[in-house]
Amino acid sequence: MAVDWNLVSSIGVPVACLFLGAWVTRRFEKRPEIVSYYGHASSFSVPSATGSGLIINTHAVVLRNVGKRSASNVRMTHATLPSVTVFPHTPYRTEELPGGGIDLIFPTIVPGAQITVSYLYFAPLLVSGVNIGIKHDDGFAKAIPVILQRQLPLWVVRLFTWVAAIGAVTIAYGAVKAVIFLEPLVVERMQSL
Repeated sequence: MAVDWNLVSSIGVPVACLFLGAWVTRRFEKRPEIVSYYGHASSFSVPSATGSGLIINTHAVVLRNVGKRSASNVRMTHATLPSVTVFPHTPYRTEELPGGGIDLIFPTIVPGAQITVSYLYFAPLLVSGVNIGIKHDDGFAKAIPVILQRQLPLWVVRLFTWVAAIGAVTIAYGAVKAVIFLEPLVVERMQSL
C-alpha cells in the first residue's frame, strides 16, 4: 500500500493553512489584551497599648496592557473596596454595583502601560474577599501566575531560542526521513500478509 502524497498534500496543505491563518490573525491583529497578576500579599501585626495586636493586610494587583490597542473601560470588580492607591497616578472612578460590590474603572489603558493597584485593609478581611475579577470592553483580563526569577541576558535568550529552533527542525527532518525509510518496509510487510 503506497502512500498517495498528492492526496496527503491536498488535504494537509489547506488544514495547515487554516491553522497558520488563525495564528497569524491572532498574533498580528490590533486588539487590547489585559493581563493581571498579584504583585505581593502581606500581613502585619501591629502591637497596641491594650495588648491585643492589630492585624493589617495588604496586597497589590498589577494590570498590564500587552495588546496593540488601548483597552477601554477596564473594570476591577471588588466584593469590598478597602483603601486603595494607584501607581502611577492614573484617572479612575468607582461605581457601586446593583447586586453588591464596587467596580474600580479605568477609562483607558494604553498599549504597554502598567498600573499597580495597592490595597490596605484590616483583619478579618483577606485577599480572597477583595478582588472578584477584571474585564474591559473587549473581553476579560487574563490572570497569570508569576514568580520572581533572574532575568537572563538577551544574548543568552536568543542563543536558547536558536538551539530550540535547530532542534525542532532536526526532529522534523528525522521524522520525515524515518517515514520515507519505513514506508517500503511497511508496504512489503502488508503485502506479505
